Amino acid sequence: MQKNEVRYYWLRDKQNNPVACVASRSYESAYGDRIEFAFAAYNPIDNFKKELGRAIAAGRLEAHHPTFTLKKEGNIKLNILNCLSSHVTGLPSSVLEAARYQLSVYKPGPPVIDPPVIMEENAN
Repeated sequence: MQKNEVRYYWLRDKQNNPVACVASRSYESAYGDRIEFAFAAYNPIDNFKKELGRAIAAGRLEAHHPTFTLKKEGNIKLNILNCLSSHVTGLPSSVLEAARYQLSVYKPGPPVIDPPVIMEENAN
C-alpha cells in the first residue's frame, strides 16, 4: 500500500478561530484509491499551539486511531467536511458545528477539465 504525503488544514468556526487540525493522506488499496484522515480538536482550556495540533493529528493518522476513510473522488476537502458533519456521535460539538459552518460557506474553485475539451464550431 503506497501512501502519499500528509496534508493539513484547519477547521475553523464562524469567528475564524481554529477548532481542529485535520491531517489527511491518500493511498492505494485493493478497493481503489482512498483518503484517510484524522483530526485533533482544540481544547479551549489549553493554549492554542498550531504545531501541537498538527503533531497530534499526524500521530493519530499514523497510528490509525481514530481515523476515517473515504473513497478518493471529487473534491477531497468537501468530502471530509461532509463526513465530519454527518458523524454526530463521538465528535466534539465544536468540530461538528465548524464542519457544518464550513460546508455552508464553502466555495470550491472552478472545476478542472483534464484533458481540456475542445468545442467544435458549427458549420453553417
